[in-house]
Formats: sequence, C-alpha cells, structure tokens
Amino acid sequence: TTSVNLFADDTLVAYYSSTLRNNTTDLHNVKVYPNPTNDVINIFIDDDKISGVVNCSIIDVSGKIIHMRKINNIAGQTDKISLNQLNLSGGVYFIKLASNEQTHYTKFTYIK
Repeated sequence: TTSVNLFADDTLVAYYSSTLRNNTTDLHNVKVYPNPTNDVINIFIDDDKISGVVNCSIIDVSGKIIHMRKINNIAGQTDKISLNQLNLSGGVYFIKLASNEQTHYTKFTYIK
C-alpha cells in the first residue's frame, strides 16, 4: 500500500489508498528535548511498546525524510542527534520512531 504523509499541527495523518486515518500513538514514554533546540536533540524512549531496534527519521514539513538512523532501544537510555551536522534550515520538523508495528511522531523546532 502506498502512503502519503500529511502533517497538521502536532498530528501526522496518513492517507492509505482511499482510507484516511490518524496514525499516531500515545507519546507518554517518548521524550524529545530540548524543544526548541539549536544544536542537539535528545530522544529518550522508555516504552515497553517500543523494543529492540528503533528506526528514527527526521522529516521536514513537506514530508521529505532529512535523516534516518537506527537506535538500539534500551529502557532508560537517551540517544542524541547533532542537528548542526545535518545542515538543517531553521523551522519545524518531525521525528518518527518506528518499531514492532508501533509508530510514534513528535514535532520539534530547530532554531538556526
């Protein structure tokens, strides 16, 4: 199935074929900080719904994937991404974390 991602405020809405549905899940145990940021973004995952290798993507507001990496999720561990090395423009971006059929999205602002 082909999907096209559409972003509205803090919510990612996914369009699959002719079905429109909300594809976000609860973010109680996923923290992205500081927000806004001008350098490093920290990703803290402490969620039993997300385990093993987590695919992490940084996505711009047009839906383009800017950066991808794999995170070995260990409960209570924080992963850091240096945004300065990605040559981002200042603005709003989304982080997508996906593992074991669970997908989490969160929005952050990068100040250049």
